[in-house]
Amino acid sequence: SDERTREAFLDYWKKYQSLLEPHGAVAWQGFQDWLQTESLDGLPAVIIETANPAKFPEEIEKAFGWSPDVPPAMAAMIRLPEQYDSMKADYDAFRNYLIQQHA
Repeated sequence: SDERTREAFLDYWKKYQSLLEPHGAVAWQGFQDWLQTESLDGLPAVIIETANPAKFPEEIEKAFGWSPDVPPAMAAMIRLPEQYDSMKADYDAFRNYLIQQHA
């Protein structure tokens, strides 16, 4: 839920003084839930995020009351025009598209 995600943001921040983005917060919460019944037995663990927290300023604002700084490279990318191609959910069409675009 959104509330559990915000709780995970705050939990991680309190422990590590580092921001997670929403997907990373869900992964962190899932890992914490897993640790309730499992043990790492001394092994390291890795949580992988999919984006910079600055991509989700509204979510960070809801959890912390402030928005993260946008890195310069991200700010430059946000100003670029959006480009995309639409296609149906058809694997063969997708495969052919990739071959045509990147062969």
